[in-house]
Amino acid sequence: MDDKKELVLKRLDKMSGNIVLYFGDKRYTKNDIIREVEQDTEFGKKFVELQIKYIKFTKDFIYKNHAIQCKKEINKLIAEGEHILKCL
Repeated sequence: MDDKKELVLKRLDKMSGNIVLYFGDKRYTKNDIIREVEQDTEFGKKFVELQIKYIKFTKDFIYKNHAIQCKKEINKLIAEGEHILKCL
């Protein structure tokens, strides 16, 4: 089993048992989705692909916002340092 598929199956395992996903006119329960992923159906492959994109997007979003916050904190410290130097 490849790493991406394994990661998605682990994520599914942790999700609530009452999740339902509608794709077109088809209804998928959590167990249906797990079975589709395990059996490498077209739907299962697409589900894995979309989950990996979601994980990457979330990771990038968190890192980007963390970097912005760090930059603000650094700029604040620099400004405070400049203010202290002016007072000396």
